[in-house]
Amino acid sequence: MASGQQSGTPDASATPSAADPVSDPVSDDSSPNQRQCVLVEPGRFEWSSSKVPTPGQGEVLIKPQAVGVCGTDYHAFDGCQNFFVYPRVLGHEIGATVVALGPGCEDSGLKKGDKVAVVPYWECGSCVACRWGKPNCCTSIEVIGVHRDGAMRGCARAPPLPHIRISLKHTL
Repeated sequence: MASGQQSGTPDASATPSAADPVSDPVSDDSSPNQRQCVLVEPGRFEWSSSKVPTPGQGEVLIKPQAVGVCGTDYHAFDGCQNFFVYPRVLGHEIGATVVALGPGCEDSGLKKGDKVAVVPYWECGSCVACRWGKPNCCTSIEVIGVHRDGAMRGCARAPPLPHIRISLKHTL
């Protein structure tokens, strides 16, 4: 640990800035990398670099503008989150801008530049809970920022409508 750095606090010298092209992969097409804040283990975050993801079939690439921190994140930081695997990029309460649409999203009603809020559940769609309209109870649920990496990074993948439910008319 660097001198003066507190445990659980990212190294200030590694904090991305607006002038850092790695922290804004969308505006710098020459850079395939982005900065991300990773919860490496209970009680310890680190800044690292990762590839900017490409949206897959039925996925939307988003650029987070705001990420909430809630009890789930606090429990993960404390090491008390069930079904949690480290390292993990947190962030499941997301206000974002749509950057790109993956194949199969052409008729989603979304377009590049839309301001959106993300419902963080990726459900199977076929188990009894999903068929009953309870995707948060899916037997195979994956939650962004819990089971798969979240939005505390430059860009993230998300499922399209109905998961991106709200197109915001105001700047985030």
